[in-house]
Amino acid sequence: MKSTVGAFQHKEERQVLISFFKELIDELKHDFSLLELRPKHLPSTSDYFEGDFDFLIEEKEFTAIFKLLYETCKNRGINFNFIQKFPNKKKFHFFIKHRNSIAITLELWTAIEFTKNKKPHTFSAENIFKTLQINRLRKSEILSLIYVTHLFHKQKNVFSEENKYRFQVFLEKLKAEQTPISEKVIGILEELKTEKTSLPGANNKALHLLNKSGVKSKKVYFPMIKLYAKAIWHRLFHLYRTIPVVGPDGVGKGIVSELALEHHKDRASFRFKDLYRMRIFYKHIVLRFFNPNDLKKNRLDEDLGYYIFTIASFSIYILPIYLKGKKVLLDRYYLDYYAKPIRYLEENQNPKKLKGYSFLLYLTPVPQQMIFMGCKDQSLKERKNELSQTAVDYLQDLYIEFILKKKIPEILFISTENQVETSVKAMQDFLPE
Repeated sequence: MKSTVGAFQHKEERQVLISFFKELIDELKHDFSLLELRPKHLPSTSDYFEGDFDFLIEEKEFTAIFKLLYETCKNRGINFNFIQKFPNKKKFHFFIKHRNSIAITLELWTAIEFTKNKKPHTFSAENIFKTLQINRLRKSEILSLIYVTHLFHKQKNVFSEENKYRFQVFLEKLKAEQTPISEKVIGILEELKTEKTSLPGANNKALHLLNKSGVKSKKVYFPMIKLYAKAIWHRLFHLYRTIPVVGPDGVGKGIVSELALEHHKDRASFRFKDLYRMRIFYKHIVLRFFNPNDLKKNRLDEDLGYYIFTIASFSIYILPIYLKGKKVLLDRYYLDYYAKPIRYLEENQNPKKLKGYSFLLYLTPVPQQMIFMGCKDQSLKERKNELSQTAVDYLQDLYIEFILKKKIPEILFISTENQVETSVKAMQDFLPE
């Protein structure tokens, strides 16, 4: 009986994710420059959850794309992992409950990677979209040529079932074009398909035609040195044992974190407030200048943004020592205090960033991982109703800016529109061993 119920739930989960994903891609195509790099063979439902969907986007549009994804997912109860440690792509795994088995993977590329003379190169997305706009190449032509370079760059099996399907799709579209360039591209594909030319030979011909058509390439210098330098930088300056859990008040940060850590003695939850409300500083220095009877602590905190930044930037590095080496889920983060007023907005008033905000953002410690939570605006009002809609939107934008500008390597977004157990499982699966 349990297996039957489980199979039904899995089927339902798959259908919800597929419906969500199709609508999401339609919306992205409508609102942004979005180019599907390779057609995906989808003979069955399960094929949506194997491999990935690859699209080309312009870097300048990504912030708006991320905001759309965030809003859509928080309202529809979709969770996602967001990974941005790669130089030329943004990777998403969309899921509801079964993160490791029922997830749709979306990769948004800002540049095409390829190999030329045994060296890594790239074509920028901006250059590719510009070439399409001035009609030097048609979409089917440029995608077919990029596909050939992809096969060589990744050393793919040209004769796999997936690639046979892609050859067929590309050839059908090219034959419908009937242009001189289409004929040349067809020739490259047909020669590769029938083994009249090798994969390196086809790659050279594709690159020659792309360059001749105005698609300019850029050589990647010292890729391994950059990779190691980045790893060393992260190891020295990123927070590895501290994972901030952020989101508007009422979203469920506390209860989900508490339940996720219920059986993990090697982990602990900690309030960001306690980083700067240490007795020696807060009570004996700060409260000497303010009347604690007139100001609630949370309201007082809105006047102490610079103090909070300074003290927390010291204490956050000794937190793992204080907690005896435990990995920490940190409730809230610096961004909650980088604008004011947030929690005490008067009618028609808008929050404003602190002076020197950009410098504060630059100096803010970067976590290796972060958990970002959200839900429908109506759900927030029903649960806690502590923040105005203006404040909620403002804080969400601040955190999105932080995530993207600081390039936090891995984010878990949890929509708490689902049952608490579902959110707890998503958090538990995300936490490092």
